[in-house]
Order: sequence, then C-alpha cells, then structure tokens
Amino acid sequence: MLHTRRGYPPGAERYLKEPWPLDQGVIGRVAATGISTLVPDVSQDPDYVPILPATRSQLTVPVARENSVIGVIVLESDRLNGFDKESLNFVIRLADHAAVSIANAQLYEQVKRANQAKSEFVSIVAHELKLPMTSIKGYSDLLAMGAAGQVSEGQLSFLNTIRSNVERMNTLVSDLLDISRIETGRLKLDIKRVALSSVVEETLRTLRKHIEDKQQTLQVDVPDGLPQVKGDRSRLIQVLANLVSNAFKYTPSGGQITITVRHAGTLDDGKPYLVCSIQDTGVGMAPEDVEKLGQKFFRAGDPRVRDVPGHGLGFSIAKNLVEMQGGKMEIQSELDKGSTFSFTAPVAAD
Repeated sequence: MLHTRRGYPPGAERYLKEPWPLDQGVIGRVAATGISTLVPDVSQDPDYVPILPATRSQLTVPVARENSVIGVIVLESDRLNGFDKESLNFVIRLADHAAVSIANAQLYEQVKRANQAKSEFVSIVAHELKLPMTSIKGYSDLLAMGAAGQVSEGQLSFLNTIRSNVERMNTLVSDLLDISRIETGRLKLDIKRVALSSVVEETLRTLRKHIEDKQQTLQVDVPDGLPQVKGDRSRLIQVLANLVSNAFKYTPSGGQITITVRHAGTLDDGKPYLVCSIQDTGVGMAPEDVEKLGQKFFRAGDPRVRDVPGHGLGFSIAKNLVEMQGGKMEIQSELDKGSTFSFTAPVAAD
C-alpha cells in the first residue's frame, strides 16, 4: 500500500515502511476488517507496530468503496488520548469523500488507458490497411491502362468501381489516422504565415470540377490586401476542402456555394483574426443535428444526408484542426434552406 504523509518530522522515513505490509499493525487490521479504530494508548494495543517512537495514540480509518478497502487514513499523536469520538466521526466523513474521489480518479485512469489503447489500435490498423490499398489501386490503374492486355468497357467499369471504393477507403483510413493522432496528442502542426487566398485557390483547384459537374454556382469573394494568418497551410486546406466538399455533396444540382474571407475583428484574447465562410443552399440541418455535429461518426438522420457516402469523421477532424490552430468553428443552418460553416484564423503578427 503506497502512502502519502504530512506532519512527520525530518528523518521519519526510516520508521515508515513503504509499501506498508497489510498483515502488520493496527493499519493492517483496519485494512483487513474495514473497521475504524481509535487507540487512546498504543502501548495497550497488541497489534500496534511503531511508526514513530513518540507516538502515544492513533486514529485509523478505512477508505472503503463498494465493500472494499482501497486505502487507510492514519492519524498519530504524541499525547495519550490525543483523539476523541468527534475526531473519529470527522475522519470517517473525510474518508467517505476520499473514497469517492479516489474511485473516480481510478475510473478516469482506466478510461484514459482504454482510450489510449483504442487510439493505438486504430493507428496500427490504419497503417496496416494503407499498404494493401496502395497495391490494389496501383494494379487496378495498370489494368485500366491495358498493361495486362486490352480491357473491355465492362471490365473498365468494374476497375473504375474498384478504384472509387479504394479512394473512399483511403479517405476513411486517413481520417482514422488523424483522429488517432489528435486524441493521443501526436498530431504535429507546421505553423507559419499563410495567405488564406492561396488556401482557397489550392482547395478549389481539385474541387471546382466536382461543383461544375453538379451544375452548381460557385462564388468566391476574397478581397485583395488581407493580412496573412498564422496556421498550418496543408491543414487549413484540409479544413476548407472538408467544408466545401460537404457543401457541394449536400446541395442539389443548380444550387449555389459561396466562399468568403473577411477581416472580422478580434478574438477573445484581443488579437485580430480572419474568418472564412462557406455558405450553401443545400438541405440544411435541424437544430438538434447542429448540436451533435462534431461528434465522431455522427451523421444526421435525414435520408438526403444518409444517401450521400460518408463516415462522419471529416467535420470532427476539421473542427479539431481549427481549434488546434487558435481558431473557432461556427455553424448556422436551417433545414431545407442551407448552411453556413465559418472558421477563424488568427492574423500573423508583423
């Protein structure tokens, strides 16, 4: 039994056995029986084992939780009859509170270890999936190019389906790796001065065609002369790509997506920031769904959302990435009218 102590004179460590053997002394007896003991004269108790030569009386109270003793509180005095019934009752109440606190701390540690083990397991599995997926994609690309002979239209259709599903799996694995790194504190950011205009431009380079293919209107309003922000460029692109991707996926054909960047005052700490907003005319969300958005694997129950492939991790990752870079994520949404997702980024100091 490890113990903490207070009030013992210098040099008392030589009298204290650590850990204290549970088959010795009044302490061992109380730990075994769970019965509080007030000893007015330790010389009269046959079980007493000296802790300090000057001890004359001792008060020992078990710290119990669910009929199990998880600790013992020991008070010693250099006077005979150093403790009374009132002292005993006070320490018993103290032990009751201590038992709850210790049990909660133990449960917290168990949960933390379980989460750590879960995150490490997810990380290992995701890494192991990367290699076979890369191989599948590589060989399907080679087959599609005719490396093993001419491919018919039907075969090419099957190969495109394989590649499409591998891309979906790759996205899921990448998201699982990001979640694992975020939860374990292993995600490293490369914080530098970044122009949000270049972040918007790079993001739309790959997503603009998807928007055009769905016959949606895209408006971009990023004024010249905006200051640079402080952030990780690749992760800001990841955040914006997730929000724009969600906008065109949940906006019907003929809808509109608007991306704006503005200088929007100061953060809570008084520092200036820019805000990037992605507004759409999509399906929108009910208030109860907005509250849950950001929880891992959450997807709204609306069939129009469920019909779109997804796994409910992208926004959670994006929100965490924004907060890790000193910003905030905000959501405004109305069912059947659309949504506006905004994130802030602190302006880089001159």
